[in-house]
Amino acid sequence: MVTSTTNYGQIQLINNDDMAGYLKINNYGHLCIPKSIEKLLPFKEGEIVSVYQEGNDIIIEKSLDDTIYNQCVYQKSRITIPAEIRNLQGLNNITPLMVNFSIKGKKLFLLLSDNKVV
Repeated sequence: MVTSTTNYGQIQLINNDDMAGYLKINNYGHLCIPKSIEKLLPFKEGEIVSVYQEGNDIIIEKSLDDTIYNQCVYQKSRITIPAEIRNLQGLNNITPLMVNFSIKGKKLFLLLSDNKVV
């Protein structure tokens, strides 16, 4: 993995042929996580995760105590991106999303394809 610095601190960029490319959400707002990425996630099947937006990025992490964040259950290798976030970001089933992780592995970042990680 390659390390890069963003507004959120350092993140790991996926640099592996098995994980190359982008993810997309389906018409119901589900983000399907490939098996190659699933094993790296900081949460497990059945756990509640928080999904929120910071700038142009969508951040997913283990459920936070603060109830101001949208929450969903991670199940069947899917995370539901809430409709309000999809609308604010202009996401649909053809929007490519790049996936990255925080250095400590606590957060999953979804970056819109036109975002440049510096």
